[in-house]
Amino acid sequence: MTTYSVNKLNDPECRSAKPKSKLYRLRDGGGLSLDIMPSGSKTWRYAYRIHGKQKTFTIGKYPKVGLALARTSRGNAKKMVHDGVDPSQQKQIVKRQINENSFQGVAETWLAQMKDEWSDTHYTRLNSYLSRDAYPLIGNRSVDEIEAPEIIPVIMAVANRGAVDSAKRIKGMIQQVFDYALVHGKVKRNPARDINLGMLLPKTLKQHYATITDPKELGKLLRDIDLYRGG
Repeated sequence: MTTYSVNKLNDPECRSAKPKSKLYRLRDGGGLSLDIMPSGSKTWRYAYRIHGKQKTFTIGKYPKVGLALARTSRGNAKKMVHDGVDPSQQKQIVKRQINENSFQGVAETWLAQMKDEWSDTHYTRLNSYLSRDAYPLIGNRSVDEIEAPEIIPVIMAVANRGAVDSAKRIKGMIQQVFDYALVHGKVKRNPARDINLGMLLPKTLKQHYATITDPKELGKLLRDIDLYRGG
């Protein structure tokens, strides 16, 4: 019976490996290899066979994923294959779950469900606000991990542009996204409700406006007030 050695690599070998004109592999055994790209990037991959097909599972980039962690990941993936679970497919499932529970994922689901109840203008405006001001800072964060101190910079970035009213609106939108997440069991509390805008933002001068008589304009005003107050 043929036996194959494993754990053949060491850290100095991985660290000192130089790129060549074509991709090449440093093999650790047991299906694990460190692929060296012509660009110089190094990626751990695990080769396996499941359901009659040869496949490759990408573990991660070196040196962020070190040799010891790569070997642990190989062991976990190997056990999954033994149990009939495809590690590559499982990784995609987990990735989708993470995306669905990210702030952006939850916000987009909320917007999609509310779209039919809003005018196209209102939907586009909210989507634009969130895309421009919230997603770059907290879009990829899981909603159940976000706390008030992470939301405050989103609000202040808008306020520091001189748009205090818009800062209040973005806080209201974020608060409504978390209300949606709370109702659907994705979070246990709404961190946006912990933020006191009166202590955070400068006071604005009161202005008097003409009376609105158009029902459509009145509806828009009421929705803006709802966002302004944070739902």
